[in-house]
Amino acid sequence: MTDIKLHTLIYDMSSEAYHRTPNTYSSSQLKDCLEDEELFFKKYIEKSIERESIGAFDVGTYFHTGTLEPHKIKEDCAVYPGKIRRGDKWESFLKKHKGKAILTSSQEEQAKKLIAIVESSPVAMGFIKKGKPEVSAFLHIRIAGGEIYAPVKKLILRKEGWEKFSGKIPKGLDMVTKVRADSLGSDFVLDLKSTTGNCKSEKQMRDKISYYNYDLSFSLYPDVFRAVE
Repeated sequence: MTDIKLHTLIYDMSSEAYHRTPNTYSSSQLKDCLEDEELFFKKYIEKSIERESIGAFDVGTYFHTGTLEPHKIKEDCAVYPGKIRRGDKWESFLKKHKGKAILTSSQEEQAKKLIAIVESSPVAMGFIKKGKPEVSAFLHIRIAGGEIYAPVKKLILRKEGWEKFSGKIPKGLDMVTKVRADSLGSDFVLDLKSTTGNCKSEKQMRDKISYYNYDLSFSLYPDVFRAVE
């Protein structure tokens, strides 16, 4: 399946290594499967469609790194000084900073504003300071007969969470799913989001959660972390 270390908390994995680990699937990738199975197959199985390079993703990377591990900004991100993102200078810059999030100066300023907003929140900073940043976990699961199992741990996933499974786990579809918490504490999982909207508006927040299926993403986090504990 994969050579990555399974069924344990990983505290020292880079964002690039996490995202590039082959044959593993995050909540975002699994949501792609729910929306379009053919697209999922082409992107993650056949690999005939390359991973998108979207400015919002790069701003998000800078925002997360600057908030949680600011000492890694230069390691994970690079700011392109030019105005036109094409030509020899642009290609040379991409080659030099391969694997990093590439931002323009205006995108860097946008990310810095987001960082400042989080740093001004006592609630957000309280959670960040109590937890461990950027914790990853990989779990081997099996889907069989409409049920989800964690074979190595002898667990079956119910609506209330994992339960011990004493019988023989049936054959089915094996895969490795992965999660990466922005901050992991003894009693919480923190997942920062950099979407637009008024965070004081319950309706806007509910609409954003529904639109991006954040609830599906977050439900996977505690399930995987509890299984690997």
